Amino acid sequence: MPAPEVLGPLMGGIRTGEPWGTTMVPLIEGYVEEEFSFGGLARGHGDAADTESAYRTRMTVRRPVDPDDFNGTVVLDWNNVTLQFDIESTWAAANDVLMGRGFIYVGVSAQKQGVDGAPTSLYFWDPVRYADLMHPGDDYSFDIFSQAAQAVFDPIVMPAEIRDRIERVVATGSSQSAGRLTTYINEVHERDRMFDGYMPQISGSVLDTRKDLVPILWINSQDEAAGIVEAPADEPLFRYWEVAGPPHTTNAGEQYYTSMAIYANSNGVHGRYDPEVAGQYGELDPQGSCNRNRYPVRYVWSSGIVALHKWLVSGQAPGSVPPLARDEAGDLTFDEHGNALGGFRLPIVDVPIGAYFAGQLPVGTSLTHCTPGGLVPLVGTSQTFDPARMMGLYESHDDYLAQLEAVIPEAVDSGRLLPEHAEDLLRRARGSDITNPVPRVPPPPPAGGDPV
Repeated sequence: MPAPEVLGPLMGGIRTGEPWGTTMVPLIEGYVEEEFSFGGLARGHGDAADTESAYRTRMTVRRPVDPDDFNGTVVLDWNNVTLQFDIESTWAAANDVLMGRGFIYVGVSAQKQGVDGAPTSLYFWDPVRYADLMHPGDDYSFDIFSQAAQAVFDPIVMPAEIRDRIERVVATGSSQSAGRLTTYINEVHERDRMFDGYMPQISGSVLDTRKDLVPILWINSQDEAAGIVEAPADEPLFRYWEVAGPPHTTNAGEQYYTSMAIYANSNGVHGRYDPEVAGQYGELDPQGSCNRNRYPVRYVWSSGIVALHKWLVSGQAPGSVPPLARDEAGDLTFDEHGNALGGFRLPIVDVPIGAYFAGQLPVGTSLTHCTPGGLVPLVGTSQTFDPARMMGLYESHDDYLAQLEAVIPEAVDSGRLLPEHAEDLLRRARGSDITNPVPRVPPPPPAGGDPV
């Protein structure tokens, strides 16, 4: 395994003086964010097999300062570059639990489009801070990702007291990055053996992925599930969650990535993300309104990270979750509100205040009244119920809360909903009033989180 040369922490530049993609949510007390470059010779893959090429890229590390706050698991995230710049999808969705439960997070710029392959890439955004970065092409991205996992153990990146406590390294990546992870798992994992587990998200490449190497927990939204006629079955080293409700990209994700880009390109003047607003699941919407899909997918991805961590610590796989329900033709089926049946379910679809639309719509459903031209591909929409439907389901706001509170314990006990997110969901629900379309602002969430 080639050993990369690590430099850093990186400082300065001509833009914000911070990394591209610096966290849009404040780090909790006791966490630090640092950026490093690493490089050397990367081995090629595919069309570049049996070749080597020089490279230098970067990683962003967020970790506890105190080794006693570290839980032993490093999450190495393959940054997504579909928008032609680096996106840390796993951090955007699960930052509160990553910090609250003591994980180390590492975002890796593994692909050329994020490094120097587009006008919005790192090198062109800040040619001073990233003057030395160079990427030979995506055929070398797989070895670069392996070398990133090795760079985590470099003394420049991790203090000795932290480094000595690293027990597990897991890989995550969403959408295009999950597709790259499929190739990595199938064709690189056995050669390099750098990862103890994987959590790919939102990609149909699940059907092509080997499931017999190390623990894999795969999370797909309703969008990807709509394109899969028959969901893959669980295996001893494989668990699959198809989630009822979210599209490929939710409103919260869109807000995070937009804020990140605005912040970076306004040199830090504008664009800070508001997780309190982005975290709404529709509870403060005027009744009958439509907007981008507000499903709180952060609850799901966070539960996945914790479930994979516990799987690796204990050797006990998470319980199986049924796939989304399908008819004989393989199409998804829906309840009377338009929410998908079956699958990984959060309390908000079992005790609904609206419908979460993604990908395939129920037969006869039209969204032209609330989304111009109908459903937005990959983004979807959600629609809160109008007053008549709401009051047909619940006698009062207290009745809604009672029904919601009744189903939450099972979701927590099954591992689908973390205790801290159960509290967050209830806080938001109690701060709303489904009988009154005038929004009310709930109190802010408590700081920190529960240990694993």
